[in-house]
Amino acid sequence: MGNTTGLRHLNHKIIKLLDRDTLSIPLLAQSELDLIAKIYKNSRRIGDIGHCYTGEVDLTLSKRFLSDNKNDTILLKGAILGKYVIRDKMSQGDIKYLKEKEFLKKMGGKAAESFKKERIALQGITGVNEYTRLKMTLVPKDLFLANSANYIILNESSIDNKFVLGVLNSSLLNYIFKKFSTNSNVNGYEVDNLPIPNSISTEEQSNIVDIVIRILSLKKKNPTADTDKLEREIDLLVYKLYGLTDEEVNIVEGK
Repeated sequence: MGNTTGLRHLNHKIIKLLDRDTLSIPLLAQSELDLIAKIYKNSRRIGDIGHCYTGEVDLTLSKRFLSDNKNDTILLKGAILGKYVIRDKMSQGDIKYLKEKEFLKKMGGKAAESFKKERIALQGITGVNEYTRLKMTLVPKDLFLANSANYIILNESSIDNKFVLGVLNSSLLNYIFKKFSTNSNVNGYEVDNLPIPNSISTEEQSNIVDIVIRILSLKKKNPTADTDKLEREIDLLVYKLYGLTDEEVNIVEGK
């Protein structure tokens, strides 16, 4: 499995390769550093094909627009979002609703335009020791997100939201994110720094998209549906997409 102890060989070029904006230095064994550097050498960043934003409804500054009236528009907080699912109940806290017309009239601006698009949404805070840190799903247009959630909007029409969703929810991307993150916040700049392969064929996209559609359908019918086998299929496709060897897969999976 390679060297997992001892000194790491870091220089400015490698640090910039891994994180060109904040130049953070992840805590990695040499074998992990070699693996992640290989991935980034052959990848773009999420920030090259889109951007990760904070939810458009600030729970403090926009408090006057919130209500408990179910006739208003539901507001999606981070705690209601899960991996491939929008839950029926909050994992913590209460469901709130948004006085949509008042909010749009008073707030407006670019942030309030995002709700008109389908988005990849994710929890803005996850436990630093949780096995899965990236918990993402698709949010249909005409729904609003609180600032306890983040969302990604892509600017390349050739890349499918469902493909990116499947990749970001994979074991590999969670592994990479956890190596860079040092606290419970899932920051937009950290998501923007995650790698997406430079070259993606139509077939590679469609293989992952097809499975993601199946998972989303199952989760919509039953939020607790067991989709482990389908998610494992995506993991294997993602390992192949990034060109990982069996030895490198074992590093990711801790074997």
